[in-house]
Amino acid sequence: MRRRFVVGLAILAVVLVVIGSYIVVSNPFAKQQFKASLTQSGGGDSLTWWISGNLTKILYTNITLTFTSPNTLDPSRLNFTVSKPGEKIQFDSAVLLSTIHLVFCACQFPHWLAELGPSTSSVFTGTIVNPGGSIVGGAPTQVVEGDRVDSGAIMTLTFPSYANSTQGYVVVATYQGASGNASLTLGT
Repeated sequence: MRRRFVVGLAILAVVLVVIGSYIVVSNPFAKQQFKASLTQSGGGDSLTWWISGNLTKILYTNITLTFTSPNTLDPSRLNFTVSKPGEKIQFDSAVLLSTIHLVFCACQFPHWLAELGPSTSSVFTGTIVNPGGSIVGGAPTQVVEGDRVDSGAIMTLTFPSYANSTQGYVVVATYQGASGNASLTLGT
C-alpha cells in the first residue's frame, strides 16, 4: 500500500512539473503581445492612377514591417491607421476624419483599403510584399502565394491624389487579438 502511495506521489510530481514547465515557458494565460517596428524604406510618386480620365501622380511610401511576436501575421487581423496630427483627412467629398483606418480586403487589389463603417475608399491603399517576393493576398493575375505576412515585409502605402507630401503622416500598425502597436512618423 505504501509503495502504491509513493508511486502515485511520484507520478503526480512529474505531472505537476510538466504542467508547470508548460505554463512558465509558453504562458498561455498571458495576453498576446504585438511586438513590431515600422521603418520608412523609400518613397516617391507614380503616374499609374486614373482619376476623372487623367493619369495622375500618386505619392507613395514604402514601410518595412519587422516583428517578433507573433512570428507570422494573418493579414485579415493586421490593421493600419493613418493620421496627420493637427489636420483632418478627407475620406470622401463629405467626410473629414482625424484618423483613417485601413483594413484587409481579400477580394480587392490593393488589399488594404480605407474603411469608414460599411464603406471603403481608395484615399489610402496598401500592398504588402513578403521578403520572398510574394504579394500578400495575391494580385489580379497571380496565384495567391502570400497568405501570411512575414517579418521584413514591405508595405507600399499610397496617398490620395490631393496629398502634396507624405511628410508628417503617422502610420500605426495594430494586430487584432494582441496588445501593442507599432508606429512611424513619415519623413520626406
